[in-house]
Amino acid sequence: MKKRALLLGSSLLGLALLAASAAVAADDIAVDQGVAATSGAAAPADANADKPRGLYAGGSLGLSVWEPQANSVLWESGFAPDNVGSGKDLLWSAFAGYRLDDWLGFEVGWTNLGGFSATDQLNSTDFNTTELSVDGLEARLRFWHSLGMDRIGLDGLTGIGGIGAYFYSSHADSTCHRDGNKVTCPFGHLQAVNPTKDSGESLTASVGLQYQVTDNVLLRTEYQRFFSIDKTNVDTVTASVVVGFYDYFGQGKPRSGNDMGGIVVE
Repeated sequence: MKKRALLLGSSLLGLALLAASAAVAADDIAVDQGVAATSGAAAPADANADKPRGLYAGGSLGLSVWEPQANSVLWESGFAPDNVGSGKDLLWSAFAGYRLDDWLGFEVGWTNLGGFSATDQLNSTDFNTTELSVDGLEARLRFWHSLGMDRIGLDGLTGIGGIGAYFYSSHADSTCHRDGNKVTCPFGHLQAVNPTKDSGESLTASVGLQYQVTDNVLLRTEYQRFFSIDKTNVDTVTASVVVGFYDYFGQGKPRSGNDMGGIVVE
């Protein structure tokens, strides 16, 4: 319950901070538009002109909420956890993408989801503990949708979503305790994780907001679910920084203040 509250609170805080940044930027936009209107310097945009598309890259930090099960087929028969939890909440991701159209693109990256711990309590003083972490390759389609905020000067604020697949592997670090003291595990290392179940594929889905800070920099806040990783769903909330590279790949500079290096903010 506490983790769910933390996840919800973090998500709402991220959205609030993003909205506050957008409001501050809106004042600057309104001033710039007023100056342009009075000077007569504004030129009509070609609505049919092609907008730049192209490459971008970014990184994310966030929190993950795990709900692992003690009776999961993930564990070896000799390891029967009595207590599962105390997850490693911190996650990180590095990714690159390509914007194909105003509303469609794709991304690929490496995501470390953190993990959780499991304890096999043998008696009052003897127990075995395994720390499990999960990472892997993520590929997804990325969607953008205008929120219609340009009428009030918030054209840099956009709704985003994604759907994809996560190809993951689990990594276990086990320790053994006898009479309350840490000892060398039997046979040198405790095989807590079933090697036939320590990797797989997961469907992912996400929704969030994106805001243009400069012509080359975007901020994102996003909620994402990873379905059935090690027999459990994982909910995450992240904050991301995205940078466009149109100047470096011959895609031309943006034709309006709303275009950004292959990332077109509606």
